[in-house]
Amino acid sequence: MTRLGVVFGAVIAVAELVDCHRDSGCCTPWGEPDVHHLVLANVRRLVMPVSAVGRLGLWDLDDTVLSEAATVLSETEVEGS
Repeated sequence: MTRLGVVFGAVIAVAELVDCHRDSGCCTPWGEPDVHHLVLANVRRLVMPVSAVGRLGLWDLDDTVLSEAATVLSETEVEGS
């Protein structure tokens, strides 16, 4: 779904989760105190959003969304070559 040019209810990128740590002032100014910070690497924007219902916290994509995201990702990588 798109409202005012902003995509909602969709996967728009994929990334690797490489670390998780509690705040110790290391992520200033954007890090929130007293929460865990997720460190991402290899972030890749999809050329086309993939519809998905989100949830709070970490969660696994269902097989259909995962397959569609993988297809779009492969198309993204070919386009970027």
